[in-house]
Amino acid sequence: MLLRFRVINYRSLRDEQELSFVATEFNEGTARQVEVKPSGRESVLPVIGVYGANASGKSNVLSALGHLGLLVRGGLSLGLQRGRTLGWDPHVLDPETASGPTSYEAEFVAENVKYAYGIAFTDEAVLGEWLHAYPLGRRQVWFERDPADPQRLRFPDNHLGPAQTQSVLADLARPDRPFISLGGEVRHSMLEPVARWLSSLEMSTTRSRTRPLSEAIVSLFEGDQADRVVESLRRADSGIDGAEIVEVEPSEVDMAQGRTRKRREVRLRHRGRAGLTPLAFQLESDGTQAWIRLLRPLLRAMERGTVLVVDELDGSLHPELAAETIRMFHDRTLNQHGAQLLFSSHDVSMLSTVYGRPLLDRDQVWFTEKGDDGATELFPLTDLKPRKGENIERGYLSGRYGAVPGLSPGELARALWPDQPASDEAPAP
Repeated sequence: MLLRFRVINYRSLRDEQELSFVATEFNEGTARQVEVKPSGRESVLPVIGVYGANASGKSNVLSALGHLGLLVRGGLSLGLQRGRTLGWDPHVLDPETASGPTSYEAEFVAENVKYAYGIAFTDEAVLGEWLHAYPLGRRQVWFERDPADPQRLRFPDNHLGPAQTQSVLADLARPDRPFISLGGEVRHSMLEPVARWLSSLEMSTTRSRTRPLSEAIVSLFEGDQADRVVESLRRADSGIDGAEIVEVEPSEVDMAQGRTRKRREVRLRHRGRAGLTPLAFQLESDGTQAWIRLLRPLLRAMERGTVLVVDELDGSLHPELAAETIRMFHDRTLNQHGAQLLFSSHDVSMLSTVYGRPLLDRDQVWFTEKGDDGATELFPLTDLKPRKGENIERGYLSGRYGAVPGLSPGELARALWPDQPASDEAPAP
């Protein structure tokens, strides 16, 4: 489970920002007790929600965590498409950071061992990298990449095997990729679990796109989970009563791009006067499309105990669907493997009391706020010492915690139509 994530110099996150999943005294029962070798425990949050005004940096926090996973997976194609090898994207509004490295550090527990992994990089090279492990309670330095000589790897405590093994690993290292991804690739017995955990970090979104579903998502509708997926859609959309997979001839666009094979698509069957009618995915509502796109990473996180990172959880989803997603991660019966959810949202209803208790505990709510210099500050609600039972939704909307647009009523209208006098009168019915 993820304990802490730190980021420096990524997009609007200029200065070091830390997101913590470690529970505090403000938690009221959602935290999980995680066993940590040799005989310790960590109290960890299964869910964190990040709120803030538009363009305040919410998505950048989530994107940074997802980018760390991309780096470890060896997903260099993203950077190459942008003309950059490692996808480096620093804070460009400050000349001191515009050419400086980006840094990520994650503390997490994998297979009951606590780790701290960090990486610093620029356009085409990893400048620093380190992995510390705590299998016996005390820190062990498994490897370090020398910032003064990025091609030089050090193994101070000799934990990764004999000198010959370490020398072979060092020779295989490349300056333009993380060393930990190499450890996963060669299935090193100690590095592979770490690489696997970090590689699982990936950002998803519920924002609907009308392009056809990928083959991976189409596969949701076959196999053991197909009935569960269809049943969830039936409950979310009362008009759906089944699904089928069909083969579709390549379109003119497909042919022009060299894709000549048939592709598979899902057709959801809807009840109507004519009985059951299958409809193309593009004809489904935004909400149904969003739920289908969320299902695959959601089920994968719950089955593997990984972190699901969702930008705009409320995007196109009904508030009750978004709330139900949060409840899944809180439910100890369903979430048996310690999966976690990190999401951003504008839906303040998730800050309110639902069914007699808050949907999110006070230490599960974080905010982003952008200063006049264009840099984002990330901070938890607990910094403001909210009282037990405090109406968080009302406090947020009233600006008590910050992280809201600084607009007065009618301000945007006056900016768009400056020559028109403002009226305080309500429109006629």
